[in-house]
Amino acid sequence: MMEPVVEHLNREHSQLPFLDALRGTMCFWVLAGHTLAMAGMTLPVLSHVALAVDIFMFVSGFLMTYYFRVREDREPWEAPATWRAFYLRRFFRIAPAYYGFLLIALVFREWYHAAVFAILSHYPMGFTFSADLPPLGWQDILTHATFTFGLFQKYAASNALPDWSIGLEMQFYLALPFIMLLYKRAGHLVSTALLLALWAAANMVFAIYSGPPKLLGIYPEPSFLPLKLNCFAIGILLAECYYFKSRDARKGVLLCLFSIGVAIATTTKCQVLVTLLSVLMLVYPGESVVSGNAGRFLGWLRGVLGSRPCRFLADTSYSVYLLHLLVLFPLAARLTAKPWFLRLPGLRRYFLLLGIMILIVYPISFLVHKFVERPGIALGRQLVRRYRPAASVRG
Repeated sequence: MMEPVVEHLNREHSQLPFLDALRGTMCFWVLAGHTLAMAGMTLPVLSHVALAVDIFMFVSGFLMTYYFRVREDREPWEAPATWRAFYLRRFFRIAPAYYGFLLIALVFREWYHAAVFAILSHYPMGFTFSADLPPLGWQDILTHATFTFGLFQKYAASNALPDWSIGLEMQFYLALPFIMLLYKRAGHLVSTALLLALWAAANMVFAIYSGPPKLLGIYPEPSFLPLKLNCFAIGILLAECYYFKSRDARKGVLLCLFSIGVAIATTTKCQVLVTLLSVLMLVYPGESVVSGNAGRFLGWLRGVLGSRPCRFLADTSYSVYLLHLLVLFPLAARLTAKPWFLRLPGLRRYFLLLGIMILIVYPISFLVHKFVERPGIALGRQLVRRYRPAASVRG
């Protein structure tokens, strides 16, 4: 999941509270869905946390593309200094909190494994989990330290963190300058067609999650960038639509329709719904398009999404995503060892576990955001300013 996992748009350019609220809400969905599984239950939609992570990728594609666009006059896409600045910003946004949580996951790796196995012994949930924990090797540590683990099926999901999506994000960041140059030189239609062809090819030769392996094996999570290029592509197209709508109205409309078409053709109904809602909330504000009660509702919703609680959910989303399983596994294991907990009706069990999770995870995540994430972002910007050429890129 996942960030997860991206920073807000630079406030000098724009405020897009809808995207902030969207990723905060999706992160809560991931926490609530995983908690549901650890309480031994399934529910429609809520159990399918992979849908929420797909939306993270859409948000990341939108924000990163829009960053490139609004900085283009000061940070030309072809300039190596632009790429260096982008990579520095992204690394120091992601790495500080991640490395701290990764250290916990690795040090207590056997403990977390035993906790999950104990939970699954009470709640058989239809997926395999091996009681044998392979020794922790230097390759596992190195690939995680360098964010390359998502490329390897063996290491894509080898610890208690849901960090497969973090590795996926880092692959996207690495590829984004090349993708933006491709869009600039080949145009939106050809570039998107190439990305979707790579996505289709990857899904033909790699299996995901479970089931019989395909030609090149199986990934326990879709941690390899080509497997999820369609989600990023929708965000890229919608960001381009948002950028061009006031500069070239016809192009903006075509890009909007194109993004919706890609969503319909390649993703789930949930992603299509989010794409359509994003069009109404971001690109063509709904209350100016939809009249009557529907328009008033969209205006009210925009106000809610810009509220303090939604901003809090957004600010804490990255840390919540990384932290929640580190808390959930031992907590659920401890509770499932209590006969009184197992005797509770399913929903009571779930809401008790969820309530405790919220009370633990969100305060810690707020502190991590304030004292780890923000200083990391500030350090990245300082390094960009220090190492940029004169009259070139700005952090």
